[in-house]
Amino acid sequence: MFDSFIQPLFPSALYISNLERNLTQEEKEFILSNKDKVYKNEGGNSTSQDTYILKNEKMKNLKKNLEDRINDYFEKIICTTDAVKPYITQSWVNFNNINEYHHQHYHENSLLSGVFYVECLENEDSIKFLKNKPNIIEFTNFKNYNLYNSSQWEISIRPGLIVLFPSSITHKVDLNKNNHTRISLAFNVFVTGTLGDKARLTQLEV
Repeated sequence: MFDSFIQPLFPSALYISNLERNLTQEEKEFILSNKDKVYKNEGGNSTSQDTYILKNEKMKNLKKNLEDRINDYFEKIICTTDAVKPYITQSWVNFNNINEYHHQHYHENSLLSGVFYVECLENEDSIKFLKNKPNIIEFTNFKNYNLYNSSQWEISIRPGLIVLFPSSITHKVDLNKNNHTRISLAFNVFVTGTLGDKARLTQLEV
């Protein structure tokens, strides 16, 4: 066995946290009230027609909880000194009934995306993240899977879980084979302020 060190290069960060409180009755009722006003997606699952869910007054406390995690992500992972502040752009509710799935996709016009899980089955439901960059040679048989040889990564979910990830990462949800409706609140994040450097001609105000 060789004495060696493996250095990860340019990894993508997946931020996972818990709400640490139960949703109020008002919050839950408002989220569920969107179930009859939806768009149908590829895969059969549904997305609320209201795509600014978190702007509703009933969601102000939950929005603050999510913003706290977003700020923590920027503090721990982005670590920028640019004068920018992250903010939630769009937010919506996803409903996955039995025999429905959420198609493979990524989020355009966004820096960071997130999901808060309202209702799901712990240890049975999950979200999958897929490797965006193709390999020159594709191996198919492995003794074990790790961060370097895996083409996808599956995260088990539970009610109250918050997951944040770069919007460019492809993700999907497999077919719901359980007799329940999986409900999640998803959102996108961008920044406002000034980034870049004036002298280097990279300054951008957003």
